[in-house]
Amino acid sequence: MDYKSLEDKYRTLIQKIIEDNKKFYELDFDINIKWKFFADENVSLVAKTNRKTLELEVNIFAVDFSHQINEPLTIEYYILHEIRHIYQIICVNNISSNKCPDLKKAKIYEKEFKNYSKPLRSTDSYFNQLTEFEAFVFSYSVMKYKYGDVKYIKYPDFYNKQNFDIEKHIKNWLEIFKNKNLFL
Repeated sequence: MDYKSLEDKYRTLIQKIIEDNKKFYELDFDINIKWKFFADENVSLVAKTNRKTLELEVNIFAVDFSHQINEPLTIEYYILHEIRHIYQIICVNNISSNKCPDLKKAKIYEKEFKNYSKPLRSTDSYFNQLTEFEAFVFSYSVMKYKYGDVKYIKYPDFYNKQNFDIEKHIKNWLEIFKNKNLFL
C-alpha cells in the first residue's frame, strides 16, 4: 500500500487516540495536539516530537506494521509517551511565568532537553533521563488504567534492573487517574 493510502486508512484512528486520551494529558495544561504522519521504514521509531513546533509526528509505517502483527495498542502507548514530552516542553516554556506545576522538575526537563541523550547513543544515558522515565511511566500507566495488563505493552526492562521503583510511580499515576474520576 502506498503512503497516501496508508495515511487515509489510519488518519481517523490516530486522531481518535489523541482525542480519547485528552482527559489523561490535560490534567495540568490544556494541550491542543497538532500532529502529522512521517514515513520511516524503521518501524521501531513509532512517534517523535518536534520540540520547536510541539508537533507530534507518527510513523505511518509503524502504525501499519503494528496492525499487521496485531499489536495496535503499541501506537497509543508511544503517542502517549510523546504527548508527555509535549507536556514537559510546555512546562519548560512556562518556567518564567511560574505556571508549571513542578518548577523543580521543569528545570531538570530544561537541562535534559538541552543535553538530550538519544536512544541510539547510549541506552543508559537515554533511559536515565527524567524526561524519558516520566514519559514511559505516564504512557504505561494510562495503558494499564485503560486496558489492564496487555502482554505486548511493556515499559523498558532497564527500569527494573536499575532499581527505579517504577511500580511505585505507576501506582501513583493510577491513583491520580482514579481520584480524578477519569472513567473510561
